[in-house]
Amino acid sequence: MRWATIVLMAAGAMTLAARAHAQCGGICLYENGSPELGRAAAGAGARAQDASTAYWNPAGMTELDEHEILLGVAVSFGELNPKLDSGTVTPDPPPRGGGNASGFAPLLGGYFSAELPYGIRFGLASTALYGGAVDYDTNWTGRGYVVDASLLSFLIQPSFAYPVTDWLSLGAGPAILYTAFTERVRVTALPGEPTVKLDNANAWSAGGVFSALIKPTVGTRIGITYRTEIGADTEGSLQLPPGAEATIDTDFTFPQGVNVSLYQQIADSWALLADAGWTDWSEFSNIPIRVGPVSVTQNRGWRDTWRIGLGAQYTPTSKWTIQSGFGYDSSPVKSSRLLPDIPTSEQYRFAAGLQYRPTDYLEISASYQFLWFANLEFDEVALPPTGDVVLNGEYDPSWANQAGVSVRVEF
Repeated sequence: MRWATIVLMAAGAMTLAARAHAQCGGICLYENGSPELGRAAAGAGARAQDASTAYWNPAGMTELDEHEILLGVAVSFGELNPKLDSGTVTPDPPPRGGGNASGFAPLLGGYFSAELPYGIRFGLASTALYGGAVDYDTNWTGRGYVVDASLLSFLIQPSFAYPVTDWLSLGAGPAILYTAFTERVRVTALPGEPTVKLDNANAWSAGGVFSALIKPTVGTRIGITYRTEIGADTEGSLQLPPGAEATIDTDFTFPQGVNVSLYQQIADSWALLADAGWTDWSEFSNIPIRVGPVSVTQNRGWRDTWRIGLGAQYTPTSKWTIQSGFGYDSSPVKSSRLLPDIPTSEQYRFAAGLQYRPTDYLEISASYQFLWFANLEFDEVALPPTGDVVLNGEYDPSWANQAGVSVRVEF
């Protein structure tokens, strides 16, 4: 019975056990190695000024004149430190915080766009779409639910775009996703206590992206991007001491979402950008899990999220562009339902960046962003499946510094 309980604990914790950032709230990434990091991705679906539009809005590729490659890398270093207060209920008091559950993470992106006959554009985007990690102290109070976990979710997105008229372009393509993650649970704080580990859980899955770019007047672009939900059925190995092993299957749904973006030229050197979006994170909430013959469904109590972004870019000369932006994503989960494997909440982004064009065919970008998780709190959260550990407290601090560079080449 003891190990049956541990299996259920691990099954409950393993489902996408990772902290991540958001394009669409929840656990989406949009720190993806493109210059949009310097604008907090404000108006990314309407800017359409480099090959990364193959990801943000494929229809925007019709605004590009040449073949393009854009490669970028970013790093994120954060603090997510759970501070548990006296309201925490635990079988082995006192409450123990988990230390800094965040840390260093690299973020990569590659984008390509080419012109085909009849005005058609082809694009290819490859980047991390979901991902992150948590790594708590091994003796923290919530160790029976999660100690450490990591998630990699890599997107390959080929797409095509076509200018239907002078003012309307359409784009579409498949979104192919590879997901892999690991997770570890520790039952007690006793020295030498064995752990339960989820290993090599992975899956290939697919969805689609559909988009439009509308130009109602000169200097105005409106982008609309819709992403379908992507269902993934992962299968991995659950390692149980002393040397036992079980197969674990999890069905989860990455949600559908829509974003509407605006690019508005207000002077020769100035442009304003904005966007708003909605994502169906409530579809992610119910997660069926199977461990051998045992099946459970975990309800995380997640809800849909919405996003707004505002940004500006200033081009004083033909070689330099200065940019900045702000983004807000609502929280997918109340503090009374927040589980420590996915510590996410309201997210605020403040960003700035520079773009330099030493030649007509080369552009170099540098970006910085500060990400703040607001109201990241535990409000009497009973950890599954037994509920004998109840967390109260907050993550303090809860932020990340992110910096990136990218190189764009036209040919």
